[in-house]
Amino acid sequence: INLGSLQLEQGDFAGALASYQRSVPIIETKLGKDHLYLSYAQRGIAACLVKLHRAGETRPLLEQASRIRASAGAPPVTIEELVSGIPDVLAQDPRTRAGETAAVKAAAAAYEKMGDATNAAKLRSWLAQHR
Repeated sequence: INLGSLQLEQGDFAGALASYQRSVPIIETKLGKDHLYLSYAQRGIAACLVKLHRAGETRPLLEQASRIRASAGAPPVTIEELVSGIPDVLAQDPRTRAGETAAVKAAAAAYEKMGDATNAAKLRSWLAQHR
C-alpha cells in the first residue's frame, strides 16, 4: 500500500494501480477480507482509476471499502480521498451522488467527534461546493 501511495503522489498512476492491486490478495490472505487495510488498497485503486480516466470502474471498490470502513468505525472518506477527487467523480454520477454526499457528511461528523476541526472544515467546504 505504501509503495502505491508514493507512486500515486508522484503521478505514476499506472504503477500505483499495479502496486495497490498486488497488495489486495496479500492483505486478504494475511489479514482477512474485512480488514481496514483492504479499504485503503481499494480506495487507492479507485484513486488511480480516477486519475487514469477510468472512474466508471470505481463504484464496486468504493462500496466495499465504505462497508469495511464503517464496520471498523473509521470515517467513510479521508482527506486524501477528497483531494484525489474520488468524491467529485462520484458526485457527478446521479446514481452515486447521494451516497457520496452522505459519506462526506458522515466523515465530517466523525472528524468533529475526534476533535479534528481542520479536516471537518475541509469536508464541509466540499459539501458547500457540491450542493
